[in-house]
Amino acid sequence: MRTELTELSEINVLPASTADHGRLSAQRAAIDAAPHVRSLCDAISVPVMILNTNREIVLANAACLDLIGCPDMTGAAGRAPGAVLDCRHAMRSEGGCGTTEACRRCGASVAIEMAAGGDPASLECVVVRDGQPVPLQLEATAAPLEVDGERYIVLSLVDRRSEQRQRTLERLFFHDVLNTAGSIASVTELLPDADAAESAELVRMLAIQSRRLVEEIRSQRDLAAAEAGSLEVELQPISIVRLVADVVDGYRHHPVAWERELTVLPGPAVRAAADPVLLGRALGNLIKNGLEAAAAGEVVTVTHRLVDDAIELSVHNPGEIPAEVAAAMFQRPVSTKGDGRGLGTYSVRLLVEEYLGGKVSLTTDATAGTTVTIHLGSPLDAHRLE
Repeated sequence: MRTELTELSEINVLPASTADHGRLSAQRAAIDAAPHVRSLCDAISVPVMILNTNREIVLANAACLDLIGCPDMTGAAGRAPGAVLDCRHAMRSEGGCGTTEACRRCGASVAIEMAAGGDPASLECVVVRDGQPVPLQLEATAAPLEVDGERYIVLSLVDRRSEQRQRTLERLFFHDVLNTAGSIASVTELLPDADAAESAELVRMLAIQSRRLVEEIRSQRDLAAAEAGSLEVELQPISIVRLVADVVDGYRHHPVAWERELTVLPGPAVRAAADPVLLGRALGNLIKNGLEAAAAGEVVTVTHRLVDDAIELSVHNPGEIPAEVAAAMFQRPVSTKGDGRGLGTYSVRLLVEEYLGGKVSLTTDATAGTTVTIHLGSPLDAHRLE
């Protein structure tokens, strides 16, 4: 029953619903009186709501009430799905859920419209919510239901965030590990025919690639633990100058740095209370993203500074990120580089904001380029380190 949203891009925007409280009360009574409908809905562990043809909620099961933060039906009855889910588009449109241009591309809205016409549908739906950094990634399944000669729509919402992130993690991990392992294999094949000088250089390259392979495996392990909420953090005083230098040195010979310049601007000698592994991983992801986004011959610049007695680490590249990509950059894996990419900035937000107590921000435009910044707390001291 899975339907592709791309096949339905010409669907019309739905008309605004008009509340009829008397009719809604009668519909709620009819659903309550229908044999087994309420008990079946409550027995289902995923959020389920029954809508009338005006897209108003007539019944919501316990899982749905928990998802939308309502203790009972009082806060849900008569409202549209987008309204109770705090969808940004539904909240900013006079007509509400189903009536905006964005609703043409909303899987839940399209599935509801199809079910209202008698056709079951299952589509993916991303609900961007005001004030919430992470959107809901749902699979919306809608099917028609008839009670006492009147048509309703049964809408179930399955949270796919964990599943989708896990698939992305696995794709990215195997992509990067296979690339590094392939480089090791290629260098190894050259060793038997190399002279002494060539052998020394090939051994050096093998050491770099082997360390990178180990680091990629560790990175995957830490990110998986962060996703599961089990990542252990070891805060200790660290020199920001030294951490920046070490991370940048690790990327100077990385394949993404070929034909690009990676430079570090001088900054204050300060220390921060942070986990050096996690902060180094976050900064490294930003550097890698910056190098991937830069064109051949362009410069990626790493800086750190004190602003309002707080430490900022920034990575700049000359390119501009499209507005629609920038808006979701830290909310979920998203990229201009193709499917399975874009985990870098998502993991930076996860590590910095959830485990290091900092913040991440982004600025981008055609003139100034793109700068991603990690904001940490106040330094332990602002004096020069030995």
